[in-house]
Amino acid sequence: MADETPISEAKRRLSRRLLDEAGVSGVGIRGQRLVVYLTDDEPAVKQRARDIAREVNVTVPLVFEVTGEFRKQ
Repeated sequence: MADETPISEAKRRLSRRLLDEAGVSGVGIRGQRLVVYLTDDEPAVKQRARDIAREVNVTVPLVFEVTGEFRKQ
């Protein structure tokens, strides 16, 4: 994807792995940071997200937001 920005590319790489993790509702972009949306405020899920980010070489900052589970309307 040639026109993909670095933040978009980082979101794509991280989302592939994170969205399969229990406790993660979604991944978004806010400014130059990736937002990991969580079902609950669980430290273990946050740490796992940070570990996965390192595994897939995502170096942009992560922020976490507890939103509950996203459901299709």
